[in-house]
Amino acid sequence: MAFKLSFSKVRKSVLGIFVLLIVFTFGYQLGVRGFTAEVSKSLQVKIDRQTPPDKNVDFSLFWQVWDTLSAKYYDKSKLRPSEMVYGAISGMVAAVGDPYTMFLPPKENKVVNEDLSGSFEGVGIEIGYKENRLAVVSPLPDSPAERAGVKAGDFIVRITDVSKKIDVSTSAITLPEAVQDIRGPAGTKVT
Repeated sequence: MAFKLSFSKVRKSVLGIFVLLIVFTFGYQLGVRGFTAEVSKSLQVKIDRQTPPDKNVDFSLFWQVWDTLSAKYYDKSKLRPSEMVYGAISGMVAAVGDPYTMFLPPKENKVVNEDLSGSFEGVGIEIGYKENRLAVVSPLPDSPAERAGVKAGDFIVRITDVSKKIDVSTSAITLPEAVQDIRGPAGTKVT
């Protein structure tokens, strides 16, 4: 079997290789020499390369206390490592001293996410802290709380829910605990 090459096929192949070589060389030169596109002068980008803050904190005291608790606590069955970590994180966040900044463990975070998604029923108030006391930020329009006369700025001093057997002072309660205690099914009377 004889293989025949025609001049036109050879010419097309050589021409194709030549074009590819020129395109590759042109692209390579653009990359090496640097290609700058014209950009509007009003656009300015500043890249600030700062070193991140030092995160080399000495946790030896933390681990020393952790080990002491693990070894010497009177009832080791009550030690829950995840709860201990959540408590440590909560303490770290509380040490900042900002009443609006808090750490929420996963269970409480789930409740807050339900609040934000609207997948619950409640009395219809937004609560927060005022003068370091639990207070109504605002009642929602046409909510049971608004119909009961609850106003923005009202302090919440006690939470009582007979059906849940709850009767607690709010002096030492966290915001997520208060939300959980106040929440109730549709039709609950608000006073």
